[in-house]
Amino acid sequence: MINQGKQAVGVAIVAGNARPKALSEALAPLLVSVGLVGLFCLVGATSVNAATTAQANATEASLQQAGAVFQEADANYQKHCAECHGAERLGAMGPALLPQNLKRLRQPKAAEVIANGRVATQMPSFGDKLDAKQIEQLVDYIYRPLATMPVWGMDEMLASQIINHPHGSLSDKPVFEADMQNLF
Repeated sequence: MINQGKQAVGVAIVAGNARPKALSEALAPLLVSVGLVGLFCLVGATSVNAATTAQANATEASLQQAGAVFQEADANYQKHCAECHGAERLGAMGPALLPQNLKRLRQPKAAEVIANGRVATQMPSFGDKLDAKQIEQLVDYIYRPLATMPVWGMDEMLASQIINHPHGSLSDKPVFEADMQNLF
């Protein structure tokens, strides 16, 4: 088995039968390919590094621009929408403007509602106050998830509950006297 071609190289080393010439012949293509890959990595590293730097700079500029657009949309929301929909978009007199609540309202329809208002509701039109770009920014803003969702568990519910008359504090019988036959 030791002298049966290429499979014998590994077996010969394990068995202690040294065949260095056969081993170097078998590993030569592997060593050459590893060396070439290393060379390509060294040569390509500078071009990859330059491309990565350019991409990072473009991404940073894009994020700064997106941040400016987000700030403008937030300012418009606070100015025109927060009074009815809440400063954090969680709802007040108007409904909450969160992606979870807006699933049935498509974004183009939302832009139409912002621009033209909604009939038979208290939603006014803002088409005369905001241009199409600002309305589109507002739509993107309200369909973006909140950075941190508020916690509303059992503890918060119990803390907000108002109990005007604790259980058992009211009489089981009426506190008034009336003639049930002569109410009207």
